[in-house]
Amino acid sequence: MMADEPGTLRIELLTPIDHADRVIVWDVYENMEAVEAHRTGELLRKFICEAGDILLSVTGVRHLCIE
Repeated sequence: MMADEPGTLRIELLTPIDHADRVIVWDVYENMEAVEAHRTGELLRKFICEAGDILLSVTGVRHLCIE
């Protein structure tokens, strides 16, 4: 999956302890261009289409990495 989206540095799938019926996807990108490529790309579109029946919401929060 990461190889299909240049600029993707990390993808984590997390399940909150208090909400086992939810999944959080944590993506880390090299730059804003990579974020936009993901948001407008085929991989995300295909995922939303195929998982549409089980998706209740899709939201995003942008963060800055402090090193």
